[in-house]
Amino acid sequence: MNQNIDPTASAAPEKEYLVIRFDWYKAIYLAIIVFTIFTRVYGLQLKPYHHDESLYATYSWYLYDGKGYKYDPMMHGPFMFYLDAMLFSLFGAGDFVARSSSAVFGIALVCCTLLLRRRLGKIGSLTAAALFAISPTFMYFSRFFREDIFVAFWAFLAFALFVNYLDTRKRGFLYGAAAAFAFVFCVKENSYIFLAIFVSFPVFMRIFERFFVKREPTEGEAEGEAEGNAESEGEGKAEGEAVVQLPAAKIPLLDILISLAIFFGVFYLFFTSFFQNPGGFVDGLYRKSLGYWVHQDKIQRIKDVFTYFCPLAIVYELPLLVILFAGLVALLKTSRLSRNILLVSSVIGIPLMLFWHQTLPADPWDTKFHMTNTLHIVFAVYIFVIMFTAVCHYLEEGRRFPAFLAYWSMSSALIYSYAGEKVPWLLMHILMPLVLWVSLFMDEFLRSERFRRHANAYVVLCMIGILLYLQASLRLCFINEANPVERMVYTQTSVDIKECLKEIAEYAAQTGKGENFAIGVQGESSWPFTWYLRDYKNWFHPGSITNTQKAVVAVDWEKRKDYGNILEPNYIEKRRKLRVWWIPDPASTLKNPVAAWLKYYFFRETWNPTKRKGWWSENPDPAGSQDIAFYVRKDLVGEKMGAVQEIKEGEGTPKLKPIVPEKYEIIGQVKPALIFGERGSAPGRFDEPRGICADGEGSIYVADTKNHRWQKFDKEGKPLLSVGAQGKGEAQFEQPTGIAVDQEGNVYVSDTWNHRIQKFDATGKFVFQWGGPEVFWAPKGLAFDSAGNLYVADTGRHRIQKFSREGKSLLLWGSEEQRVGEKPGEFGEPVGVAIDPNGIIAPADKEKKQKEVRGEVVYVTDTANKRVQKFDLNGKFLGMFGVLGWEEFYTEPFVAVDAKSRVWVTDSRNNRIQIFDSSGTLLGLWSGKGFKPGDFNIPIGIAIRGGRVYIADTQNHRVQAFDEKSVYKK
Repeated sequence: MNQNIDPTASAAPEKEYLVIRFDWYKAIYLAIIVFTIFTRVYGLQLKPYHHDESLYATYSWYLYDGKGYKYDPMMHGPFMFYLDAMLFSLFGAGDFVARSSSAVFGIALVCCTLLLRRRLGKIGSLTAAALFAISPTFMYFSRFFREDIFVAFWAFLAFALFVNYLDTRKRGFLYGAAAAFAFVFCVKENSYIFLAIFVSFPVFMRIFERFFVKREPTEGEAEGEAEGNAESEGEGKAEGEAVVQLPAAKIPLLDILISLAIFFGVFYLFFTSFFQNPGGFVDGLYRKSLGYWVHQDKIQRIKDVFTYFCPLAIVYELPLLVILFAGLVALLKTSRLSRNILLVSSVIGIPLMLFWHQTLPADPWDTKFHMTNTLHIVFAVYIFVIMFTAVCHYLEEGRRFPAFLAYWSMSSALIYSYAGEKVPWLLMHILMPLVLWVSLFMDEFLRSERFRRHANAYVVLCMIGILLYLQASLRLCFINEANPVERMVYTQTSVDIKECLKEIAEYAAQTGKGENFAIGVQGESSWPFTWYLRDYKNWFHPGSITNTQKAVVAVDWEKRKDYGNILEPNYIEKRRKLRVWWIPDPASTLKNPVAAWLKYYFFRETWNPTKRKGWWSENPDPAGSQDIAFYVRKDLVGEKMGAVQEIKEGEGTPKLKPIVPEKYEIIGQVKPALIFGERGSAPGRFDEPRGICADGEGSIYVADTKNHRWQKFDKEGKPLLSVGAQGKGEAQFEQPTGIAVDQEGNVYVSDTWNHRIQKFDATGKFVFQWGGPEVFWAPKGLAFDSAGNLYVADTGRHRIQKFSREGKSLLLWGSEEQRVGEKPGEFGEPVGVAIDPNGIIAPADKEKKQKEVRGEVVYVTDTANKRVQKFDLNGKFLGMFGVLGWEEFYTEPFVAVDAKSRVWVTDSRNNRIQIFDSSGTLLGLWSGKGFKPGDFNIPIGIAIRGGRVYIADTQNHRVQAFDEKSVYKK
C-alpha cells in the first residue's frame, strides 16, 4: 500500500551522534594562561631578594607585625604594603609569599586582555595575551616584588573597563574603571603620567578633528574599523562610534560624580592608612608624592642616557619591535603624505642616529632635556615624527581607538626616555601600549589577503619570533635570574648571600641557638639582611663590633680592617659578593660591534669586564660587584680562638648618650635668606655639593663633589670661579669633599679619592699639592686656626692631621694603628672639623679656685662613635658629647661653631641640623625634609660666618644661606 511521503520531511537518523564543537579560541587562551601561571610561579623564591625587594618586603612585614604604615614617596604608594601584609597574615611571611603578589598580578594582566576582545578581535586579543605572557620584561618583573607590575595591571584594567563602558554604556564598567585608576595612584606616582596621557589625548583629538578633519566619522566607517574585531557569533560589529569615539562619548554628570567619589574613596582609605593618618590624603595627592618625584626627576638621581631603553628593548623585545616597524610602514604607506613623511624622516634620521654622535653642552641640554648627545635629539624627533604621523593618520580615517594606542605608545616612549631615573622595570610602561598596538596590527594582518597568499612563510617568521622570545625570557627568568650578564638584572643581590644565609641557619641549628643565634651586620648588607634575618632576635645593625659575642659577622669588604683587632684573630674571613652588575662599554668603542652584539644577543657573552666597587679589589670576573667580608667565629668550626684580649660587654669606653634636656627648641622650616644652584655641570650648578665655607667679604666657596671641582660665589650667589675637572693631575679632582680659605684668600681643597690636599690662590690658580695614599686616606673636613695652620680630617685613617699653610706636617692624633678607636682622642671615620676661636679650654672650678680658661678649640665629628670630640690646638683631649641619629659611615657629618660657641652639626640622613652648647647639651633640632626653599635633602656641609648659616643641601644640589637669628633666636 503506497503512503504519501512529505518530501520536505527529514529522514529520522538511524543513530544519535554526540557533536562536540572545538573552540580553538578558548583552547589557545587556556594554554596561554597555563603557561603564564607556570612561568610566574615556578621557583619564585629561589632568586636572592634585590635591595628594593627586601625593603618593600620588610616594611610589609612591619605592617603585618603591628608596626603600622605611613606613606613615604621614596617607597611609593601604600597598596603593595597592605596587600603583602594581608598575604603574610594568611600564609605566613616568606620569600615565596612576598613575591606571590607580583606573580598573581602578572597572571591577571594576561587574563585582562579578554576585556579588549571586541576591540582587538579574536586574533588580536590572543596576540596581546601571548605577548604579555612570553615577554621577558613582563615575565621577569612578574617574579619581582616591585610596584611596576601592579601599576601595569591597574592601568590596563582601568583602560579596558572604560573602553567596555563606552561600548556597552553599563555603569559598572565605569565605576570599576574609577576604582582601578585609584589603585594606580595607590601604587606608584607615575600614575600622574598615565593621567596626563589619558587626559591630553581627547583634547588633542578634538583640536585635530576640529581643524584638520572635515567631517565626523560615520557609522559605516566605525563599523569598517571594527570589521572582524567583533565576535562572528552573536556579538556582531561595533555599534557605531561606541568604542571608536572613546574619549568623546558623553558621560552623565551623576555617573561622573559617583566615579569621582569611588576614586577618592579608595585613595583616601589607603593614603590615610584606613583613617589613622588623615594628613596622608594630601601627602599622597600632591604634597609629597608629586612634588617629591618631580624633584627627583629634576636632579636625575639614577641617571642614564636618553636612549637607555633602546638596547633593553632590542635585547629582550626584538620581535615586538620588528612587528611594530613593519606595521607602521604598512600603515603609513597607504597615504601619500604619511608615506612621504616616513620616507624623508627615515632617510635623514636613521643615518644621523648611526653616525652623528656629538656631545652636547650640559646646559641646557642635560639640565633641561636630559640629553647629552646629538643622537638623543635625533632619536626623540624621529620617534615623535613617525608615531605622531600614525596618530594623525588614524584620526583622519576616523579610527580613534588605534589613534589612542599610537598616542599612548609615543607619549610613554618619550616621557620615560626623558625621565631622570632610568631603571629596567620602567620599560614595562613603554611596552604595554606597544603590545596592544602590535596586537591590532597582527589581527589586521593575519586576516589580510597578503597573509593568505604567503601564509607558510609568515608562519615560519612567527615561529622564529616565538623562539627568540622563549630563549630570552626563559634564560632571563630561570637560568640567569641573578646573573648580571643580563641587562635586565639591575644591581642584583648575589647568590653568595643565599650561601651566607644557609651557613647562618646551619650554625644556628648546630649551636642549638635557633632564633637566638647572634649575628652582627654592618654597612651596605643591611639590605637584604634586614629581610632575611627578621626572625633572628639577636642580630643588629648598625653598631660597633667590640667583642666576639656575635658568632657570625658581615661587614663591608673595605671596612673590614676597622675591626681587625677583633675579627682577624678570632674569625675565619670569607669574601662574598653582595651585589653584582655589568655595565657595558658603548658598542661604538668596539672594533667589531656587530659581532659583539650578536654574541651577546644569542649567548650573553659580555664584551667588557666591569670593575668592582672601590680600589681594594682585583677583577677576575666579567661582572662588577660590591663585596662583603663574611666572618665565622673560629670556635664554631673547631678552631682555637686568637690570643688577643677582647673587650667585654660593659668594658671600655661607654657609649655616649646625647644630653637631651626636657625642653629644647624644635625648629621647622626656615625661610632662606639666599638660595642658589640646581643639578648640572655649568658654573653655578652643582652635583652633590659637600664642603662649604665663607670668607670675610661674604664670598662663598663650595666643594662641588660629583662635578669634581670647587666653585666660588659672591655674597648674592653669583658664580665667580669654577675650578677643576675629574682626573689625577694638577687642578683635577676625584670627588673633593672639604674646602677652607686662609686669611690671604688662598683656597685649600681636600681631593678625597686622590688622597691629597690642593692649594689655589685667590684667582683660582693652582699653587701646589701634598699628600697621597701614604699620607692621607680619603681626607674630608678642613679648618684653619688663627695662626693659619690647617687641620685635616684624615677620615680613612681615623685621625686628625695638622699642617702649616705650606703643607708641612706639624701634628697628628687619633688611633696609632690607623683603625677605628673608641677611647677619648680616638676616632671612627672623622669627617667634619671646625675651630671655635673663643672656646672653653677649661671650665671654671670654684672648689679648685680655677678660673675659666678660653682659647681656640677644635671640634671633630667622630662619625662611627656617634659623638663630637673637642681638643686644644695641640691635640689635647678636652671632652666629648653624644649626638642623635648618625647612621654609621653614611652620615658624613660636618660641624660649625657660631659666635656664641654653640656647635652646629649636620645629621644628613635625618635631614636636620643639631645645635648644642659647648658642653654638649642639645639646644635645638632644625629639620625639614623636602625640596622646597628651607627644606633639606641630605644636608652635609655647614659653615657659619658673619651671622649667616650656610648649608650644602647635597641631594637637592644647591646651597641655602639663613640668617642665624631666624634659625635659633636665643
